[in-house]
Amino acid sequence: MGCDRISALPDCLITEILLWLPTMDSVKTSVLSTRWRNLWLDVPGLDIKFLSSNANTITSFIKRFLEFNSDARLRKFKITYDTSKGHDPFGIREWIATAINRGAQHLDVVYTFVRYMSFKEFMPLDIYKSKTLVSLKLVEVGMSNPDFVVSLPCLKNMHLEKVTYSGKDPSFMEKLISGCPVLEDLTVFRSSDDNVLALRVRSKSLKRFSVRSNRWSRIHSREFALEIDAPGLKYMKLGDQKSERIVVKNLRSLFMVDIDSIFNVGRNTNLEMKKDTIRDFLNGISCVRHMIVSQLTLEVLYRYLGSNIPMFNNLYRLEVSRIARLEHMLPDFLESFPNLKHLTLCVVYLPSSFWQCIMYLNHLNVEKHEGSIVPRCLLSTLECVEIREFTGEETRTKKKIMKQKKEPLMNVARYILVNSIVLKKLILILSPATNQISDIAKELLTIRKGLAEEPVVNVNGSVWDFPSHSSSPSPQSTFSKNLNSLVASIPNLHANTYNFYNLSVGDISDQDRVEAIGVCNRVVLSVDCRSCIFQAALNLTTSTSPQHREGYWRSTNCMFRYSDKPIFGVLETNPVFEALNPNKSTGDRDEFARLQIELLNGFRKRAAAGGSKRKYVQGSGPGPNSSTFFGAVMCTPDLSENDCNDCLIFGFANATKGRTGLRWFCPSCSFQIQTNLRFFLHEYEYELDPPSDQEPGLLDNWSQGVDKTVIILATVGSVVGFAIFVVCLYFILKRKKRKEKQRHEGKDVVENQIIDENVLRLDFDTIRLATDDFSPGNQLGEGGFGVVYKGVLDSGEEIAVKRLSMKSGQGDNEFINEVSLVAKLHHRNLVRLIGFCLEGQERLLIYDLFKNTSLDHFIFDNDRRMVLEWETRYKIIAGVARGLLYLHEDSRFKVIHRDLKASNVLLDDAMYPKISDFGMAKLFDTDQPCQTRFTSRVAGTYGYMAPEYAMNGKFSVKTDVFSFGVLVLEIITGKRNNWSPEDKSSLFLLSYVWKNWREGRVLNIVDPSLIQTRGLSDEIMKCIHIGLLCVQEKAESRPTMASVVLMLNASSFTLLRPSQPGFYPGDGESTSGSPPTMTLNSVTITKVDPR
Repeated sequence: MGCDRISALPDCLITEILLWLPTMDSVKTSVLSTRWRNLWLDVPGLDIKFLSSNANTITSFIKRFLEFNSDARLRKFKITYDTSKGHDPFGIREWIATAINRGAQHLDVVYTFVRYMSFKEFMPLDIYKSKTLVSLKLVEVGMSNPDFVVSLPCLKNMHLEKVTYSGKDPSFMEKLISGCPVLEDLTVFRSSDDNVLALRVRSKSLKRFSVRSNRWSRIHSREFALEIDAPGLKYMKLGDQKSERIVVKNLRSLFMVDIDSIFNVGRNTNLEMKKDTIRDFLNGISCVRHMIVSQLTLEVLYRYLGSNIPMFNNLYRLEVSRIARLEHMLPDFLESFPNLKHLTLCVVYLPSSFWQCIMYLNHLNVEKHEGSIVPRCLLSTLECVEIREFTGEETRTKKKIMKQKKEPLMNVARYILVNSIVLKKLILILSPATNQISDIAKELLTIRKGLAEEPVVNVNGSVWDFPSHSSSPSPQSTFSKNLNSLVASIPNLHANTYNFYNLSVGDISDQDRVEAIGVCNRVVLSVDCRSCIFQAALNLTTSTSPQHREGYWRSTNCMFRYSDKPIFGVLETNPVFEALNPNKSTGDRDEFARLQIELLNGFRKRAAAGGSKRKYVQGSGPGPNSSTFFGAVMCTPDLSENDCNDCLIFGFANATKGRTGLRWFCPSCSFQIQTNLRFFLHEYEYELDPPSDQEPGLLDNWSQGVDKTVIILATVGSVVGFAIFVVCLYFILKRKKRKEKQRHEGKDVVENQIIDENVLRLDFDTIRLATDDFSPGNQLGEGGFGVVYKGVLDSGEEIAVKRLSMKSGQGDNEFINEVSLVAKLHHRNLVRLIGFCLEGQERLLIYDLFKNTSLDHFIFDNDRRMVLEWETRYKIIAGVARGLLYLHEDSRFKVIHRDLKASNVLLDDAMYPKISDFGMAKLFDTDQPCQTRFTSRVAGTYGYMAPEYAMNGKFSVKTDVFSFGVLVLEIITGKRNNWSPEDKSSLFLLSYVWKNWREGRVLNIVDPSLIQTRGLSDEIMKCIHIGLLCVQEKAESRPTMASVVLMLNASSFTLLRPSQPGFYPGDGESTSGSPPTMTLNSVTITKVDPR
């Protein structure tokens, strides 16, 4: 009889499992169990759906749930209320306020079938100042206009659908979005009673934005507008039909845009003004690389702009959806995309309601344009055209669709084949109702182009080749020989552990040169990987005609690709293959897709940052209704981080369709996701197998051999001693020779690790002359890794030169850290790296010179401290906070500094702070600021170290927050952190500040030169309060830097009560609770572990 393993699980784990179930299922699971009868009350979340008919029962249930264990944290609160059978006179404002005050991270409030605006439930004002919300979804509710600054420092996902806003403040949405400093995903569905006429979306952190509205619910008497200013935006879906004016700014990072809008055209619309509005919008998104356009949008562009559509020079992939008549507008439209490589046309036979929309557009008094040119992309770049045929849901089952004529589809395909010169592949995907596949393919093959390279015609997965021409190259052409030679060499490749191979045959300048890439999934063994790639190459080269100079083959475990053009490091998303699980999610499709995207995006960021050998991540995450998603993402390792991100974003946007399972592939990346089905069995790590245990018989023989060896050694000891002497001498000479080689060729030690950095490389003699041969008179300071010198270049530019010491054994580690990090970090409050120098064992880093040197030269000097007025000190505190916020959350790389202190804060001529010294910094590749890591090698400066880091090697972004808090208190008091009053030798700075804070004698700790500061006492008190919040003993109690910056900038902000700081010895004289070594500011640990 098997044991009940679930019963053995602890209660805390059971509650975590129940958290991902709908609450009613959680209750049933709990109540039906004898042991867990009331355990559902301890689940830190509520997810419930109910009707107005059973509202009273559910209300009692929710009240009981919230009242039980009222002090516990509530991680999620999701309510869906169906009002279709009436509206009961009760509200949920109090529940929502309770959930927010109890630290809810995920809040969903969804009302359905709300018929009147007066019935909408308005959200409490607490929703605008939650410090824990990560995702927010509001549907058919009301939002009041707050009279205070919105502060949602952790909110990343916001979904607002048919929300009514009270008041007439036109800047309501702008204030809401500006209060979300880390917002990444925003969805807005504008309703017919929307009273925010101007929707302004201004965000530096936003990456995905979607706006929709009902197509035919325009209100002509009111002028709606949409303004988007988001420099980090990657994906935008525009389904806004209401806005008269759409303005986009600073969309320089935009990768993909999906447009389904008619720009609120109407009978009385000013023609020229509408043309300018549409043209300005298109100019604003002209940097996009992938675009999807609907039929209605294309109709508007065709009628209003004709051949005057702005140029999209960066666009390489275009999808035109729901096309049923295209021949007349296709040429002029494609002329605007001169570098287009992949075109997808979706031919849809739609119901009559759609054609009513088209008829409405036909009534508009605008000029129609007829295309009469051959677009440039057909003559130069367009290599793949994909035509998909679908049937509208309304007519899918009608028999007449079975006999649907193919003239529109054939006309488009014929036009492409006749006019394209560089086309390599034409793909037709016909509807299941089509039974004329072979006839259609044969008809297309009769279109003879007479070119040396005919395109492949693929109809519903079957390849149809054009008849061969006499001008075609023979199978033994130079290109074919090179390709065959490359394929034959695959079995002999040297195996590697990262399963990626880059091959080529032929000279770089040779037009018959072949380049190839092969890559396997991570779980495939090296020997199996080569076999898989070889088989893929054979399948590809034997199934295609010899004139095909480009090919791509994808199997379950590997991919092989070849071309006559350079492909290494080049992003390629064509062709695309996908395999969908036919089953669709049965619950909330939007929630299902959102959780899929959320999991895949987490994998994407880690995979893109995976380095030049492997870009692969796999794992699992929670799905809706207690399900689990298993996913994996991969890019070919030759891609840059940006290209890998772009490739996967393109795939996610096109393929995640609410299916329970999906596999998606393109040449440069792939991903797969499955629901409740683990498609990988283990995470294969490439480690050597441990040696197997020896058999007893072998051990006995070994023991006998040892006895014989001892006898032999006893008789020939002198000979062995001489041999040992010779061996030792050999190794000494070899070591000396190696050091000599390193001294002359030391630059090769780390050059490969920084060769891609875009920083200036300077000659050693130039730096030596600039510093007067590193004269002691030019020495500015000395740290754990070396000495800093002042220098002047021939151009007259003054520089600071950091000469790393090789004696510490860590010089290369710090050098790589500084060059690889600082060169990629650009912020006004971070020091700027000018260049570096490698010469033998010399490692030099060159920075801007700051004549004011570092902060410690001011705040700890009795005379120079007097020049630091409070305004200057506050400017320094705020600047350091902004610099840390950039490192933790806003830069491309999440970085923990680990050695923030006064001597590492430089001051420019205007006394603006610059954080420096990144030799001990660590990359932190996660978006969860509370996640921690451990290290056995603690690095940093005692006195600035957080207790959990100094004692246990546990570090996170909260480690820097602690150091920042110490620095703030040093700036305000003018005392070092190891300072103690003469009469209280057991108290150091943090303890002394905390003691006076509790006793209400704060003026005792403030620098006397600041006592006379008038009108700023509240600001000084606020900074002391923030400093104490940052140095709290428990890391989870400390605020994030985003919260700190918000506290510093907010004119009115309620601060939490701080708790005891780290290393606080208590109120007695004993110091046993705090070792003196933990408060010495003069010791800098120089051990650095690899990141």
